[in-house]
Amino acid sequence: MIIGVDRFDERLELATSFGATHVINTSTLEGSVVDKIRSLTGGVGPSITIDTTGNMGLIGNGMEFTANRGQMILLGVPPMDGLLSVHLVPFMQVRRIDHLKFLPRLTSRRRESCCAVVLKEMLRHQNLFRR
Repeated sequence: MIIGVDRFDERLELATSFGATHVINTSTLEGSVVDKIRSLTGGVGPSITIDTTGNMGLIGNGMEFTANRGQMILLGVPPMDGLLSVHLVPFMQVRRIDHLKFLPRLTSRRRESCCAVVLKEMLRHQNLFRR
């Protein structure tokens, strides 16, 4: 299962074209994104969460809904003075955060998979990501 989350329909359509099986439009969502993702995943949460926004609220949500022993990958750049309140003991016991290690791994597999095509297509549509 691949879940795309955004507030713009164009980006969600792009996510679907890249293989997202479910999309959530946060601008029309009733309730919380945490509850919606937990519902879609049977209460477990995703094993891998990738944040490309750098938005502190969304990073916090991701930390909350990522599955126990799951991995959260931060590709977006948060504000330099960004702070996040985290319940550390439960978080340290069950989750891991990576940043910038993921992208080189993704691009190094370009010969083995379609990752290069996906990245190229994302760059071609980069105007969608500048809002």
